[in-house]
Amino acid sequence: MDAISWQLLIEGAWTTLWISAIAIAFGWWLAC
Repeated sequence: MDAISWQLLIEGAWTTLWISAIAIAFGWWLAC
């Protein structure tokens, strides 16, 4: 794999992580 593929993979993983973290935090906030 070249550097561009790795960069896209890492950015995609980070984006997914952020979205899930925000969704969980928002869910907790709504639960309160």
